[in-house]
Amino acid sequence: MEASKKFELAAKVEDKVENKAEEEKPVVEVVSDEEKEDLEEDLETEPKLGGVIIVIEKTDSYEGADYDSGNEYESASEGEAADEGQPDDKENESDHSDEHAELVHWRVNFRSRNHVPSDQIAVDSVTPPGETSSDPFSGFNVTPEGEILASNFQFRHELKDSTYKNKYVLVLDSYKMRFSERDDSVLIRSDTDATVHMGISNNTLVRRNMAMEELRKLLSMNIRVWKSLFTSNRSEQMGEMDLVKFENSITAENLTINMDSYQNVVQIIKLHKPELTKFTLICCDQFAGILELEQIRKCPNLKLDGSSHITNEQILSVTATNFEITSEKFTGQGINEFLKARLATDIPAGFYARLQCRRLWEKDDVLRGLQYTRYENDRDFIKKNGPLPFNVHEYYLVYFQTNKPDERLSVLVNNWYFECFIESKKPNPICHELKEID
Repeated sequence: MEASKKFELAAKVEDKVENKAEEEKPVVEVVSDEEKEDLEEDLETEPKLGGVIIVIEKTDSYEGADYDSGNEYESASEGEAADEGQPDDKENESDHSDEHAELVHWRVNFRSRNHVPSDQIAVDSVTPPGETSSDPFSGFNVTPEGEILASNFQFRHELKDSTYKNKYVLVLDSYKMRFSERDDSVLIRSDTDATVHMGISNNTLVRRNMAMEELRKLLSMNIRVWKSLFTSNRSEQMGEMDLVKFENSITAENLTINMDSYQNVVQIIKLHKPELTKFTLICCDQFAGILELEQIRKCPNLKLDGSSHITNEQILSVTATNFEITSEKFTGQGINEFLKARLATDIPAGFYARLQCRRLWEKDDVLRGLQYTRYENDRDFIKKNGPLPFNVHEYYLVYFQTNKPDERLSVLVNNWYFECFIESKKPNPICHELKEID
C-alpha cells in the first residue's frame, strides 16, 4: 500500500475513534485485503477500536464461498464421529483460499485482544431436522411447582482447531441442540449496527447468537437437574455471556465449570440456586471472588483448580466440609494459621482439606508452634489412611489430638502440598464431572 494511502486510511480510523462519543452508531469502514494487512499491525498495538468496525472487502478469491452454511471441514477422526450419528457439519478445506484462512486468524486474534459480547458473534443452529420436534419437552416430568425434572444439563462450547469456528452443544437429557458460527461472522458487530458488508451490493443482516438465545430459553423454563455442566476450551473466543436476568433459574446438586473467564464463571454460578452439594471449577483466570457468592459459601464440597489467587485469609472463611483448592497465594504461615483455627473447634464429620501452591513454602512453617506426633513410618500412615499421593515427595506425616479424646487429625505436608482429615476417615476425592452427554 502506498504510504500516503495508508496514512489517509489510518487518519480516517483515528478520526472515527475520537468522534465516538458524538455518534451513537458505529462506523463501518470497508477495506481491501491489502489495506487490511497494513492495519493488522496497528490493531496489534491498539487495545480497542471503540465504536469502529473494520470489515474486510470481499475479493474474487471468495467467489463461491457459502457464507450462510455454518458447515465446516473436520479431521478424519472427527469425520468418524459424524458417521456415528453426529450431524453432518463438514466443509471442504479446499474451498478456502489463503485469504480466507488469513481472515479467520485475524478474527481470532481480534477477539483474543478484546472483550467480545457473545451475542455479537453470528451463530446458527446446525441440528438436523430429524432431531428436533415441535414440542421437545413434552416427555419431561414436571413437579407441582412447575419445575422440569432432568438428570443432566450441559452447555458446551468449543473452538474447532480445523476451522477456528465457535461450536456449541446444549443438552437437557434427551433434548439436544447443536450450533455453529457462520462463515460471515468475520468481525464483531455492535448492538446498534447489525450489518456486515462482504463486498456485495447490499448489507447482509446478521442474526444473533442463536446458541445463547436457546440457552436463555432453557433458563426461563425452571429446570431441576442432578448435574449441571458448563465448558469452553477457548473462553475469549466464545465471548462474554449476558445471563444476568436468569439468576437462580437452575436447581442442581452438582455444578462443574471448565472455563477461563471470571466474568462468565460468576454469571454461571449465579444461574444456580444456593442449594449445590458439590461445586468444581477449572479456571486459569483469577477467581478468588467466587468465595463471596452465596452458592459457594453454602456448598459443602468444593474443588477449585487453577490460578485462583485465593489468599490465606480467605481460606479461614471457607465453610465447606470437604474442599480442595489451588492458589499461588498460600504460604506456610497461612496454612499454620488455618491448622490452629481448625484444631480450636470441633471438626465436622467427613472433614477434608487439600491445599496446593504453585510456588514453594517451608513445610516447617506449617507445623511451627503446634503440638503434633509423627507417624512411625509411611506404612503406619498408609495402614490407617490409605495410599499416599504418588507425586508428593519429601513430606512430613503427623497427627494432632483434637477436642475429642478418641479422635486425631492426620496431616500430610511437603513444601507445596497440604492435606488434613480425621484419621482413618479420609473421604473419597472430589472429581470433576466432565463427562459429555451425546
